[in-house]
Amino acid sequence: MSSLVAGKMRSARFHLTVLIGIVLIGLAPMIPVGIASSIATWNGCTLSESSPSPCLVNEFDWGPTLYQMGVLGWFGLVSLPLAAFLFVIWIVWFITSALLTWHRKRINSRMSSEP
Repeated sequence: MSSLVAGKMRSARFHLTVLIGIVLIGLAPMIPVGIASSIATWNGCTLSESSPSPCLVNEFDWGPTLYQMGVLGWFGLVSLPLAAFLFVIWIVWFITSALLTWHRKRINSRMSSEP
């Protein structure tokens, strides 16, 4: 494999890794909320943001823990706009990178076709 192809693959992998990181930043507060909601639903408990309610799972009260996990969703008010901002920056970076690659390729093809 040529170094040019390997470089493009590394670049594409890096762009994808950054995009996945941005998505995780945006969705990170929602993951514990979903888990807490699922645990509460499966065990017939109520999950409220006003106060912890008792939720017995295997004879242990998980209510306060589920409450704390449920309240983590409020961090989404910060993480979602941050992720949206980072996504816009990522799009600009991706397009700029693609245009520079296209421009370099065009210049190299012109130089190689000249006598």
